[in-house]
Parts: sequence; C-alpha cells; structure tokens
Amino acid sequence: TDVTETLLEQSYHVATLDHDAEQIFADSFAFVGRLAESVGREGAASGG
Repeated sequence: TDVTETLLEQSYHVATLDHDAEQIFADSFAFVGRLAESVGREGAASGG
C-alpha cells in the first residue's frame, strides 16, 4: 500500500486550481512513477 497524506494549507474549494496546484501535480506524477516502477518489477507486461 502506497499512501501519502498531504495538508494543502493554501487551497480552498478546488485545490487543483488553487495555490497548491503545482504541489498536487508534482506529487501525483511521483506517485504514478512509483506505481509504474513496481509494476515493472513484478514482471507485468506494458503495452505500447
């Protein structure tokens, strides 16, 4: 299980459009990267 909780102190109703948007997108990109690496290590085929 890969879970990260982040407090977004500068965001309000729509966090992806507020002051913390850059952090949200960067953290999301890193999360997907970690998942993609773990799938590759388990031997799952990747499409292309």
